[in-house]
Amino acid sequence: MRREIAALCALALTIAGGVGCGQESKPAVQELEVPAGDVTLYARIAGNANSRAMLVALHGGPGNSSDYMVSLEQLAGPQLAVVTYDQRGTGRSSEPSEGYAMANYIADLEAIRQAIGTEAIDLLGHSWGGVLALRYAAAYPLRVRSIILAGSGVLTPEASQSAQESRARRIQNLQEHGIIPRTLQSIEDLLPAYFSNPHFELPDELKSMYYDPMVEQETWEAMQDENLGAGLESLAQ
Repeated sequence: MRREIAALCALALTIAGGVGCGQESKPAVQELEVPAGDVTLYARIAGNANSRAMLVALHGGPGNSSDYMVSLEQLAGPQLAVVTYDQRGTGRSSEPSEGYAMANYIADLEAIRQAIGTEAIDLLGHSWGGVLALRYAAAYPLRVRSIILAGSGVLTPEASQSAQESRARRIQNLQEHGIIPRTLQSIEDLLPAYFSNPHFELPDELKSMYYDPMVEQETWEAMQDENLGAGLESLAQ
């Protein structure tokens, strides 16, 4: 995890203009409850809430929460704020009454942007969060300054199917070698499949990762007929 933080620190320094990263003292943290249509979203702002540089980190899933991204708050400083939030139906955010369509996820992120009071945001999307980052940028191109993709999810049905099949083969192989249990009890049982070295010692943030499989299932069902790559060609490089 330290190597990932170091790499992200370099990116954050670029965003913030090269000032303050990895400070010894913990940054100030504000907790927010953000109304967003049919949900209330739990959010955190670490660092200077009035900074021009606002790095909004979008967690993976669907179905995870932002808890495992709290270590990114090490990047916060006087000229960079790090914002995390639990997406709809996860963690400390409320369950939706209107479902998990991509339009809802995009509207939620726009509500977060408005709540933190900045004209444009820098996005860091991990896994599924990368899909959301790109879809938001396509919908609100003037509200995004930059995008960092970390192990981003894929955007076409064909690529998604290929990725799912590859993951299934990886899990089966690790089960056959006794690295992953045959009967999966939690998301932690699956995590070795996501690392090139399945014996990698998991950081504490991942060992206690929140995961709701129903949110994942309902999200993908809501998007099964949607072309997630539509309109992305218009994004500036």
